[in-house]
Amino acid sequence: MKNGMDFLTFLFGIVTLLGFSLQLMDLFPKHRSLRRSTVLIVFGIFIGSLISGLQGVAVTFTIPITPFSALVGVFVLLLSLIIITAILSKEQEKRKQLFAITGFGIAILMFLLFFGSLISHEMENPSDTKRLSTEELVYLSDVHLSKRNFERSIYFLTLAEERFLEDDFQYQRIGKRIDDIQKMQIEEK
Repeated sequence: MKNGMDFLTFLFGIVTLLGFSLQLMDLFPKHRSLRRSTVLIVFGIFIGSLISGLQGVAVTFTIPITPFSALVGVFVLLLSLIIITAILSKEQEKRKQLFAITGFGIAILMFLLFFGSLISHEMENPSDTKRLSTEELVYLSDVHLSKRNFERSIYFLTLAEERFLEDDFQYQRIGKRIDDIQKMQIEEK
């Protein structure tokens, strides 16, 4: 199969998921310890075959890893470990408490993802704006100005202005335009 993963890797993955679900529902309580051991062994075989199947595969990240994505990744890993601990727990009360903690953690994660994505969309990635030409920055400014979004319009004009020397005609023209937009912004308020 593709990337060196074979049929057994997928089979052990499915059996592992089935084993985790059996452990979660606590079916066959008589065989709890045997079932737990079997799930851990199958999970280990699945991870081992997955790793061996991925040897020699080059992994490249085209998206830069930001502190926010690292925080979300660590949080998801922590929640996963708590879930696995809850599934493998023998005591019913401890299991309920761990699932409650996980539910609370998932609520926090959803809150974090929702508001974190709002914040990340508001902030411009500096590397993106560096790739834009001056004309494109002016165009983006015009688009935001037409929507009466004065702050964004001024932001893009300021980025365009930074590309010129102070004695350049374009610098002075963009500076005058920024002043005009600021006057429009004050008049609208």
